Amino acid sequence: MARTALSLIPVTKDYCQRRAPSLCPTVATTPLLGHGKRSGKAQLARHHPHLRHRTFDRMRSITTYASVGKQNRNVHAATISADEGLELAQSQLENIALDGKVTVPTYNRELTPDRPVMMHLGVGGFFRSHQALYLHNLLEKGSNWAFVGMGILDFDKKMYETLKAQDYLYTVASKGDGHKPEYTVVGSMLDMCYAPDDKKAAVERMAAEQTKIVSLTITEKGYCWDSDGNLDMNNLYIKGDLEDITQPHSAIGYLVAALKLRKERGMKPFTVLSCDNMPENGHVAKKMCTTLARAVEPELSDWIEANVPFPVTMVDRITPITTQEDIDELAADTGIVDGWPVVAEDFMQWVVEDKFVDGERPDYEAVGALVVEDVLPYEFMKLRLLNGGHSALSYAAYMLGHREVHLAMQDDRVLTFLQCYFAEVKDTVPPVPGVDIDEYKDTLVKRFSNTNIKDQVQRLAQDGSAKLYNTMKDPILELLAAGKPLDTVALAIAAYGRYMTQIDEDGEAITVLDPLQTQLTPLACDMFAKGENASCLGMESSRRFVHAVFGTELSENDDFMNVVEAWACIVRDVETRGALEGLCQTLVNSEEIVYPEVIQSCVASYDLDLDAPTPTIAELAKDIQAAQDIQAA
Repeated sequence: MARTALSLIPVTKDYCQRRAPSLCPTVATTPLLGHGKRSGKAQLARHHPHLRHRTFDRMRSITTYASVGKQNRNVHAATISADEGLELAQSQLENIALDGKVTVPTYNRELTPDRPVMMHLGVGGFFRSHQALYLHNLLEKGSNWAFVGMGILDFDKKMYETLKAQDYLYTVASKGDGHKPEYTVVGSMLDMCYAPDDKKAAVERMAAEQTKIVSLTITEKGYCWDSDGNLDMNNLYIKGDLEDITQPHSAIGYLVAALKLRKERGMKPFTVLSCDNMPENGHVAKKMCTTLARAVEPELSDWIEANVPFPVTMVDRITPITTQEDIDELAADTGIVDGWPVVAEDFMQWVVEDKFVDGERPDYEAVGALVVEDVLPYEFMKLRLLNGGHSALSYAAYMLGHREVHLAMQDDRVLTFLQCYFAEVKDTVPPVPGVDIDEYKDTLVKRFSNTNIKDQVQRLAQDGSAKLYNTMKDPILELLAAGKPLDTVALAIAAYGRYMTQIDEDGEAITVLDPLQTQLTPLACDMFAKGENASCLGMESSRRFVHAVFGTELSENDDFMNVVEAWACIVRDVETRGALEGLCQTLVNSEEIVYPEVIQSCVASYDLDLDAPTPTIAELAKDIQAAQDIQAA
C-alpha cells in the first residue's frame, strides 16, 4: 500500500536498518570522577556502579568541552538574600562543609609568586565545569598550579564581578539521570582580571614569567576565521588588533601581544592550550596567531612558528546555561548563596596532546585525563558524533516545537533522525584506542536524554554556521570521496537553513544567534520560498547559503549540492516535520518510497527510471542533475 506524501524518505528502509539497528538501544555511560574531598577529610569515590560499562571504565580517564553555552553569560546574580543562606566566600568554607552536603576546597588558595599559573581566556560555564574542576581535583592531591582568569569582552564583566565578590569560588552541581545532584565548591581559580579596564596591564600579566600556559575556551567564533579557514582580516576585532597590537581586541590579539613581549625580552614562550570544539583546535589557534603576527611583524610570526607549542585537545562535558532555577535549587539544597553556579552532567573527558614548553604542565593523568601523542582519533569521535549530533538534532527538534533537549529525545522522529545521522558519520571516525564506537553512540543517546540536565535546544542551535563548519565539513568531504550516502547529513543542513529563515513552522519568530545571521537569513528565505519561481534543483540561493557556511569546496561540489537542494525541496514541500515523519516511517514500514511532488515532477519531466532497487534522494538528485545538463547542452 502506498503511503501519504509525508513518507519522504532520503534513505531506504534496509539502509537505515543496517546502520541504525535499534531505536531504543541499551545505553552505556561513564561515571564522573570524584569532585574532591568531603568535608575536607576523605576523597569521595563518586562512581555509580549501575552506570558503569567495561568499555567506558577506560574512558573515565579522558576529557573534553562544549560550545557557547559553556560561556553561561545569560544568568543574573542570585536573588536570595544573604540572611537566607551562606554567601559563598573563602571565610565561609568551613561552615559550608559542616553538614557534609557539599565538597569544599582544602588546599592553599594564596597566589604566591612561586606558583605556576595557567591564565584562562573565556571564563564561562564550560571552563568552570571542566578544566577548572580537573585542576581543583589535582590541587586536592597536592599540586601547586593555579588558574588566573581573564575576561576580554564587555559581557565578561558580569562574570568577573560576580566571581570576585565570591573570592573566585563557585559551585558545580553534577547531575546524573536518576540521582540527586552532587555539589562541589571549586577554588582552583585564584584570581581574575577584566582586561578592558587596563589592556596593557592584562597583556603584561599574560607575558609574565609566572604564566606557563594560556588556555582558551572562547568558542569557535572567538578565533575570528572565515568560511575557508583563514583569519578574517575584515573582522572588527582583528582590525582593532592591527591598529595597535598593544591594545588588543580579540583573544588572538592578546596572545600575539603577550608573545611579542616575551620575544622582545628574550624569554621563553608560554604554551597555548585551546580547549574549544574545533578539529585540530591547537593547529587552528597556531594558524590564527601566526597569521596575525605576520601582519604585525613577520619575525614574530617566525618565532611563534618555531617556539610556541599549541597542543591539540579533546574536551567533553555537557554544560547547559545556568538559570535562576539552578541558583534557587542550590540555595534550597545546600544553603549556599552563589551568584553564578554551574550545572553539568555527571560525565567528563579530557584528552591532551603532550606538547608543552619544557614539558611543564599539571599532572593531568593523576585526575583521570589522558595525555597522549595523538589526540585526533578521540577528537574526531567527539566532534563528529557528539557535537555534530547536537547541532543536527537541534534544528530538527526546534522545528518540531521542542525547546528542551531531553524532551526532544523522547520524540521518535528526533531519535530516529539522530540514529541515522550517527550511522552515516560513523564511517568517518577512525579507530579510537579502547573505545567501541557503537557503544559510544549509545552513550551519547543516554547523555542527551538526561532529564536532570534540561539542556536548551537553543543553546545547541546558536552559532550554527561556526559549529557546522567545524563538525560537518570534513566528514562530508570524506563521505563524498568514498562515495557513501550522506542524506541525513544533508537533511541536517536543510533543517539548519529552514531554522535560519527565523520563522518556525507555526509562523512564530525564531531568535537566532549566529555570527553570519545577517548574511544567511536572506539566503535561507530564498531557499525556502514557495511559489512559481521555486524550482527543484539548481537553486543558486542554496549554493550561496552553503558557500557562506562551508566555503567553495562544498558549494562547488555538484554531487553534494544536488542532495542538499533535493532536501531543501522536501522541507519546503512538507516542512521539516514531514521530512522527519517520513524518515521515521521508513524504519517501521516496508512499503515503497513515495517521493515529494517536487521530486516526482522532475522524475516525470526527465522520464527517469524508479524501478528497483529504489534510488535514494541522493542518487535521484544526481540523475536529475545529469538529465538537466544533457538538456542544457
